[in-house]
This record gives sequence, structure tokens and C-alpha cells, in this order.
Amino acid sequence: MRRSRARTAVRCLCLAAALLLALAVPNWLFATHLAFTMGTVENVTAPEVFRQRFLPGAIHQSLHSRALQAFREQMPHPIAAEPTDLSKAVAVRQWCRLQQTGEWEHNDDTTDDPHTLLARQRSGIPGACRRFAYVFAGALLAEDLDSRVVNVSGGLHDYDANHTLVEVWIDELHTWVLMDSMFNAMFRVDGHPASLIDVYEAVADDPARVRLDRAGATSEPIPRFDAAYIGMFRHMFVSTQNGLFDDNDGWHSSRTFAHYARQGIGPYPEGAKRRAMALAMAAACGTGWCLIVAAAIGLSAVPRLLIMRVIRASPNGQEGIV
Repeated sequence: MRRSRARTAVRCLCLAAALLLALAVPNWLFATHLAFTMGTVENVTAPEVFRQRFLPGAIHQSLHSRALQAFREQMPHPIAAEPTDLSKAVAVRQWCRLQQTGEWEHNDDTTDDPHTLLARQRSGIPGACRRFAYVFAGALLAEDLDSRVVNVSGGLHDYDANHTLVEVWIDELHTWVLMDSMFNAMFRVDGHPASLIDVYEAVADDPARVRLDRAGATSEPIPRFDAAYIGMFRHMFVSTQNGLFDDNDGWHSSRTFAHYARQGIGPYPEGAKRRAMALAMAAACGTGWCLIVAAAIGLSAVPRLLIMRVIRASPNGQEGIV
């Protein structure tokens, strides 16, 4: 009787574990296949917010950072002598492009640290737009130019085509200017240096208004503002933190991005992502608990089964248990 009850309990627990696992897996896949899974994304509906120099709640890199000062020592001194912020930013971008000696087909998303990423560039380790962007943003900060990492994407999932770029604040123009450090180019709209939001709106209006200015650069890859590139300007993400170096209150573990999309495209599902991750983790814990209890019940029945076998094997069933 006890053996039968134990089997029933184990079967019920295993069934519960299977149901909880079936609940955990799709929720986990939903959350982890979204872009910026580990960060926080805040939806913004007012495009003019992105034209301001400082986003609400932005966290800024300390200019007294030892890591930033050490990075500055690796920069060529002639850059500091450039007459304008725009010419300085272009010179920094061209210098950053020259640091990459390896291929650019593979992304490098294991760190945001400009020091580490620059070392990988120089050692020939393959890396794509994300690495270029963080090295470029760090180099701009080292030259006292405010910068922020941005991203454009054709969708909200990690498998959707996307591209990481950098905006730099140009004092003499009183605006952000979007640059693509991998393609070594600056964006212009109607002939003027343009911010991400300017390019985003121009793409929706007439992509022919947008041009990539390489300032004479011949480095590869050569940019093509074609349908594939244009198609990535459906969603835009702007980092609210530019503390890229090591003493900025541990920002690496708490990245926050402001998201914007044209009307009709839809917001980033931050709330759904958090609920799915919480549900997946709770269901996974429940699965583990059910399996542990089932195993404990099963193991507790083992000594009883061994005793029963000894009884059956003895010449006299009653004497076998003495």
C-alpha cells in the first residue's frame, strides 16, 4: 500500500515538473530572444527628447576616471589640436577605424570596456559594429567630447538585423551628430550633419535625403545606404549612460536604453519581458523542487524494497528480517 502511494506521489510530482517546465521554456525563450534582454528599456514617445543634450535621468562618465585618463594616453596628440569639435570627432573616428586589424564579420558582445575592446582590435581578433562603437565612444570621451552609444534595428528580437553606432555632441552646432565608426562615416540630412532622430525621421520621409560622408576615407567595409541598411531604421535605442570606464558605479550590470519608434510600429515590451523572466524563473524553481521531492520519495523506498527482497530470498520469510 505504501509502495503504491509512493509511486503515485512520484508520478504526480513528475507530471507537475513537466507542466512547470512547459511553462518556463516558452517564457524564457520569449524574454531571452528580445534585444537588450539584460538591460532596461524605457519607451519614449516624444522625439524631441533625443535632440536634447541630456536625456532624463542620464548617467555620465566621470572625467576624473583613471581608466579614462589611461585611455587618453593611447590617443594621438594631434587630434587635440583640431580646431572644431566636428573635425576632432572625425579625426577620432578615423583613428579608431585604423585600430582594427582583424575581420569585422563577427560581433563582440562580451564586454563594454573600451580598453579591452581596443586591445582586441589591435590583436586582430574579429569584431563588428558593437566593438567599433564602444571604442569610438570611449575615445570621444577621452577627447572631452560627449558621446553615447545608439542602436537601430529592424525588429525587437536579437535575430533581427541591427546596427550599433555612436552619437557625439558637437558644441558649435548645438546638436548630436550620428557617426558609424565601423563604416567610418558621418550621417548628413539635406547636406547637414545629423543626429540619430534626424536620420530616423528623414528615412521615413525620403531616404534620398540621407547621405553617408566618409571625409575621404577608403577603409573597408564600404557603406551602402541600401534597402538592408535603411530597413534597420524601424526601432532606435539610445543609451542613457555613457560611463564606459571602470569607476562609474558599475553601469555595466544596469544598462538602460531609451526606445523610440514611429507611430504604428509599437513599443518595446519591457513589462512583458520582466513578467516572462520572473515567470520562467519561478517555474524553473518549481520544476527543480518537484524533481528533488520525487527523487527523495523514490530513494526513501529503496531500503524497504531491499528488505522485501531479502525476505523473499530467505528460506523462512519471517526469519529473513532478523
